[in-house]
Parts: sequence; C-alpha cells; structure tokens
Amino acid sequence: MSVIKEIAVYCRVSSEDQAEYGYNLREQERRIEQYLQVYEEEFQEPVIKYIDDGYSARTLNRKEMKVLISDIQQGKICKVVVHNLDRLTRSVTDLMFMPELFNDYDVQLFSLKEKIDTKTAIGRFFVSMIILVAQWETEAISERTIRGMDQSAYEGNWVHGRAPFGYDLINKRLEINPRESAIVKEAYYLYFYEFKSRGEIRHIFNNAHRMEKFMWTYDRIKHLLNNKIYKGTYENARISIDNHSPAILEASYFDDVQHALALRNKRSQYPYIFKGKCKDSEQGNY
Repeated sequence: MSVIKEIAVYCRVSSEDQAEYGYNLREQERRIEQYLQVYEEEFQEPVIKYIDDGYSARTLNRKEMKVLISDIQQGKICKVVVHNLDRLTRSVTDLMFMPELFNDYDVQLFSLKEKIDTKTAIGRFFVSMIILVAQWETEAISERTIRGMDQSAYEGNWVHGRAPFGYDLINKRLEINPRESAIVKEAYYLYFYEFKSRGEIRHIFNNAHRMEKFMWTYDRIKHLLNNKIYKGTYENARISIDNHSPAILEASYFDDVQHALALRNKRSQYPYIFKGKCKDSEQGNY
C-alpha cells in the first residue's frame, strides 16, 4: 500500500523577527494559503503545518523542524512550502544541508518571497546560488572581523574579552593588577629558582592563593608559565606584537623560563623505570 504524501507548510517566527521585521505566524500562513489556492493544480496533496513559535533560525534544533525532518526521512512529504528561505534557516551549514535532504528524499521546495521552485532546473540553480552567496558573505564577514581585531590589537587594545590573570581590562587596554601580578611572579620564581614542578606550584597555590572563581590546575599553571603577554607581547596565530601591554616580567627572564621549560620537558621524555607507576597521594601527580 503506497503512502499518501503530504505538502509541508513550514512557518517560523522568533521574538527578534517580530520586533524588527513585523513577521508573524498568521501572516505567513495566510500568504502560503493564498499561494496554494492560486496554484492549486500543483498542490493537490493533503497539507500539514509545522509551526515553530519563538525559535531562532540559527539552529535546526526546533520542535517542529525536527518533526518535519523526521517526516521527510520517513517518506511522508513530497513538497515543502515556506514564505521565505530564512524561515527554514539562517545558518550557512544548515542552508547547505536542507537542499541535500530534500534532494535525497525527492522533496520539492517552494519559497514565496524568492520565487523558488526546485522542481525546475532554474529553481535548483537559484538555491545553489543563494547558498554560495551566503557562504561567501559569512567568510567575508569573518575575514573583516579578523582584520578588525588584528588592527585593534596593533593599536594596543585587548581583543579577547576577559583580561588574562595578572591584569585588569580598563578601556580596552590591559593594566597590571598588583595582587594577581605578584602571584604570576611567584609562579615563575618557584619554577625557575626553586625548581618546583607545575604540579607542585599548583598544590602550593591552592593552599596559599585560593581564588574565588577557579581552582589552580596543572593546565592553568602551564598556561601561566607560557603566556607571552607577561613580557608584554601579544600573539595570536597570525601576528605577534612586542610592547603591546605593560610587562609583568622582564623579557629576558621570561625567555630564560621558556628555555628551562623546554629542557625539563625534554628530560621528561626519557624512559624511567617508575614513570607512571608511583603516585603522590597528596597532590595526585605521578
């Protein structure tokens, strides 16, 4: 027995849409109903509605959208009708996924605003062009954002949100925090002059320098001992800026500590008989 396939009418609205554009669900439904009546010869199958109220288009994780996708995958749907494409999604990744889904299950897409009908070659081409333009726009925005962040960094601004430990963020610039910077200096002193391991420093700090917002961990100490900002250098994957921020440590001292870190890491690569076998019960280190 063959399954009678249905026409899926999908409507979505978010609170932002209603405030900014005046979109509402009833208006979307009304216009789609008019469209189906005008082209009733093409739309003779039963109609089923999927209505997502108050959901963002940034994700497909919406109640009715998940039902629609499931129904498509079960072969229940032959056509999907929307008022405009961004009712389906505004995510480039999802915009690429949806046409593939429709194609895999022989589902036609109709969008009123863009006048898209994927049963025609020109309709499928138009959807492909929209996806390419959306992808290009996303990448262009990302590139402009990265260039803007790098330029701001060259101007001496901190562009990563929260200030690193040891600093306060004031008017987009880093300023030394006296209490935290003293802890930074102590970590370097303990490692370089007293030959304490990162695990030992963690243990000392969790007793002597308990912080309200976090516990000292091995990785946090490791990051503390490697962060070039403490000698005033800002660095990301693309650029390195000396004298970007006020230094907590002398550059030569910081570099000496990096050399010591490299030497100790190299030593730790040698095979030791009891390596990984003996555990410090107090600190939890091997």
